[in-house]
Amino acid sequence: MFISQSWHYFNDFWPMSLTMALGSFVAGSTPTGGAAVAFPVFTKVLDISAADARTFGFMIQSIGMTSAALYIWHRKLPVLKPVILFASLGGIIGNLIAQNGIEIPAGIAKITFTSLLCMFALALLYCTCSTKPKSQYLKLHVTKKSARLEFFIAGVFGGFIAEMTGSGVDIIVFILLTLSYRVSEKISIPTTVICMAINSIYGFITHAFYIQDTAPMFGPWLVSIPIVAIGAPIGAWLVTQISNKSIICLICFLVALDLISSLAILNFNTSMYQTICLSCLVCGSTFYCLIKRTK
Repeated sequence: MFISQSWHYFNDFWPMSLTMALGSFVAGSTPTGGAAVAFPVFTKVLDISAADARTFGFMIQSIGMTSAALYIWHRKLPVLKPVILFASLGGIIGNLIAQNGIEIPAGIAKITFTSLLCMFALALLYCTCSTKPKSQYLKLHVTKKSARLEFFIAGVFGGFIAEMTGSGVDIIVFILLTLSYRVSEKISIPTTVICMAINSIYGFITHAFYIQDTAPMFGPWLVSIPIVAIGAPIGAWLVTQISNKSIICLICFLVALDLISSLAILNFNTSMYQTICLSCLVCGSTFYCLIKRTK
């Protein structure tokens, strides 16, 4: 902003920068990513297309979540490096699959994201109420091919969703870590922040140079950079200062806001109802299996 003297963009895009004041904090402190705030606000309140909101999510997270990742690295916060490797590789594959020949209607993308967040919140609440101890162990047994494949597939699925909404790898990997491996949020959140930072950088690069659809979001991205570069590391720092229950309450509050906005704003049709039912069935079955086979 200082170099290009582009402060005039704030006149037109200040709502986006205001949105990212919360989004950047969420990106660094929760496993939902900044796009979890940007996507619903942009598509439901600011009437921006789902495709542009998704692209903006990649663009802004490549700054904010990378800043948070650098803070995590600098402070040597505990992370699961093998998980980051396999999930990130899978995320890139998921991006590629979604980018080539698969077009998702905007309404379906919105409701899929909301359904996933709701199922995620319910699963998280279950883990909170569960009496099973949480693991602080930093060396998950990902040397086994089955474990590597799990995180790789989670990354593929998350990358596919991210190509619709701008966020996904972090959510899916977090679900696997907390439900199946019972990893503490203090470890799983920094791990998923780095996963999504890598996926966002890749997504930004492909959309900027291969798909070439970043131009409409350049102004909003530019005015949001100073905010997310500071907000995301603050969020990453806050994770080390507050309890797991406080983190979970924040996540559930954001999910509730997204659900309420979806019910109030979206015009539902038959395909969207079908998507809700399918999402609930798939997510519910998956979560049940993960909980039952807790490591």
